[in-house]
Amino acid sequence: MLSKGIKQRLNKSIEAFLLHLSCRSSARQTIHAYRYELNRFIALSERLKNNATTVKQALKEQRLLDTVSLRYQDNPNISSFTIRRYVCAYRSWIQYLLDTKTLPPEFGRFYFTLPKLPQVLPKAIPESSLQALLSFDAKGDWIALRNQCIFELMALSGLRIGEVIGLELANLSLATLEIKVFGKGSVERIVPISESTAQKIRQYLNLSSEKIKERTHNCLFVSNSGQILHHSTIRNALSKHAQSAGIRHHITPHSLRHSCATHFVKKTKDLRFVQLLLGHRNISTTQVYVHLDHEYINKTFNEYCLKIE
Repeated sequence: MLSKGIKQRLNKSIEAFLLHLSCRSSARQTIHAYRYELNRFIALSERLKNNATTVKQALKEQRLLDTVSLRYQDNPNISSFTIRRYVCAYRSWIQYLLDTKTLPPEFGRFYFTLPKLPQVLPKAIPESSLQALLSFDAKGDWIALRNQCIFELMALSGLRIGEVIGLELANLSLATLEIKVFGKGSVERIVPISESTAQKIRQYLNLSSEKIKERTHNCLFVSNSGQILHHSTIRNALSKHAQSAGIRHHITPHSLRHSCATHFVKKTKDLRFVQLLLGHRNISTTQVYVHLDHEYINKTFNEYCLKIE
C-alpha cells in the first residue's frame, strides 16, 4: 500500500518526468503511453500488501515485479509487448529520477530482464491497394486534398505520423522537391517528395488559404479551424478513405510507412538508402524489411546457382 503523502510525491515526480519528455520533443504518443503505464504502476502499488513507508521503498524494482504479478493475475493472457512497455516506462522514469539526483545510483542497477518479443515482420500494403488508395480526386475539397497529401508523404516518402503533423511551412521546399523533417529525438533529415505530391501540396495551400481565416501555428497541415491536427484525425480519415477506395484490410498510418520501406527495399536493394529516407538510427532497424523480399532472395539465389553449375 501507499500512504497519501507518498502517492502525492510519486504523482508529482511523474508529472515532472512527463514535462521533461515534452521539453525534449518526445512524441505525444510516447508521453501518453508513459503516463498511462506509470499511473497503472501507482494504482497497482496501492494493491500490494507490503507497505512502502518511503519514496525509495515505493520505487524499488521488487515492487515493480510485484505489480507485474498483479497484472498477470488480472489477465493471464497479457502479452509480452504490454509487460515490456510497462517495464520500459518504469525504467525511463527511474533514469530521470537518477539524472535529477532524486534517487541514489543503486537504483540504476536493474536485475529484471525484459521479456523477449517475438519478431513481428511489418505488413506491407499490396501495391495494387496502395495505388487505389493514392488514386483519388479531391474535387476541390481542401480537407480531402490535405488528407491525400498526408497519405502520400507517409506512403511515398516514409514519414511518421508525428513528422507529418509537425511539418512546418518553413521547412517545405516545393521548388527542390524536398522537406526538412524532425524525427525521433528531434533528429533532422532532408526527405525528397514526388512532383505529384508537391503539386497536391500547392493546391492544398491555395484552397486552404481561402477557407482558413487564421492559423494558430506554422504547421503545414491544419484542421478546418486552423488548429494543429491530432493523430486520431489522420487515423480516422485514412480508415474512411481506405473503405471508400474498396480496401478491406485494416490500414494504419504506420502501415503506409512500412509499405514505403518494403517497396523501396524490393526495388532498390539499397538498405542504406531506405535507412536514410526513413530516419532509422541503426541499420538493424531497416534490415527487418529484407525478410519480406523473398522473391528477390530466391531470384538472386537461382541466378547465382545457374552461373556456378
